[in-house]
Amino acid sequence: MNTSKMVLGWTLMVSLALLAGWVLAPAAAQDVPAAGAPKWEYKIVLPDSAEDPIANQAQLDRLGAMGWELCSAHSASRPHYFIFKRIKQ
Repeated sequence: MNTSKMVLGWTLMVSLALLAGWVLAPAAAQDVPAAGAPKWEYKIVLPDSAEDPIANQAQLDRLGAMGWELCSAHSASRPHYFIFKRIKQ
């Protein structure tokens, strides 16, 4: 009877170790950048005008011409701001 409990105990421990490895492996893999993955740089910009969307459009056009892509606009907080990204140069 003791042998059965030991085998069951070892089986349970090995199963839990394998399960933990399976659950934690994806998180560890995310820390290593994929080969050939682009590196990004980010820029936080305040809009030229909170009231004039045409001024903001000109600002966005200038940044787009320099390779910046708008990835987020925050207007719920003051001051309003934009977050841009582009491939690191």
